[in-house]
Amino acid sequence: MKKFIIIFITILLPVISFSQINKDGLPFIKKYTDKDYGDAGQIWAIEQDTRGVMYFGCNYGLKTFDGKNWKSYNNPNSTILRSLAVDDKGLVYFGAEGDFGVILPDSTGELTFYSLFSNYFEIDFSSVWKTLIAGDRVYFQSFEKLFFTELPVKIDASGKLLNKVHHIKPEKAIFHLSFSVNENLYIREWERGLGIVKDDRVKIIPGGEQFAFSRIYIMLPYDETRILIGTRSSGFFLYDTTKKENAIIPFYIENQELINNSLLYNGVLLHDDTYAIGTVNDGVIFLDKNGKITGHFNEKTDLVRQLVFSTYCNPNDKNSPFWFFN
Repeated sequence: MKKFIIIFITILLPVISFSQINKDGLPFIKKYTDKDYGDAGQIWAIEQDTRGVMYFGCNYGLKTFDGKNWKSYNNPNSTILRSLAVDDKGLVYFGAEGDFGVILPDSTGELTFYSLFSNYFEIDFSSVWKTLIAGDRVYFQSFEKLFFTELPVKIDASGKLLNKVHHIKPEKAIFHLSFSVNENLYIREWERGLGIVKDDRVKIIPGGEQFAFSRIYIMLPYDETRILIGTRSSGFFLYDTTKKENAIIPFYIENQELINNSLLYNGVLLHDDTYAIGTVNDGVIFLDKNGKITGHFNEKTDLVRQLVFSTYCNPNDKNSPFWFFN
């Protein structure tokens, strides 16, 4: 039976964007297996704190890696960790099955989970699929509700949250996925389309109605005013945030059929302005901002399977490697 692995690749040079190339023309790849990090199941989220410690949200809790040692932690309220985010102070936030909160070190440096859900009397949401920092807020998004609280998060000595947690409900159906781009929180709602959080509600962006029934899996910066949008079935688009009309236009990909058949799942912007796209059926595809495919990793290039569960590159560290879980 094939093992799940974590792979990281150092991204520095252009063309296929890898700093070290082996004799076969492929980058050197460092692999970690469950022999290194223990039982994890799927790894849904990857983040790095300001100390350089890596965090991995898994089916069986949290894994951390400081470059030498792996550690495992369990959230007492929920086994599965679906999402992670780090604020500019280095605090790590998590989204889980029926829970969300912040992870803080104790006096010995060991990590402790603090639920920010303690103000609620019953769990009326499922998994928190996205945990995102946008502006001066941290958001926790489930299909049923979008929770948020102001930063900084304050917790007293007993572990009680001092901030108030607010929430936004979908207006028609359920939420799908959300994205933090340029300090704004974007979220797609089934039957309404793509919106932005303004004045504590979701307002559909110009042209966002076209995504009412089209799944969006990627929203990433393109330039100072435009955002790349990647959908599962309708291709890629560019959204110009300065326009009120014709704000969203198609973005041409040189091999759109390959992208469509691969089924988008996630993605990150690398430091050489290349997009690394994780897919369901075809590993990782690398695109430049002209829509050209500059690299491709799948089972033919030694991945253990085609499905890529999570991708990560630290946006604040120009020397950050590219991590993905396959």
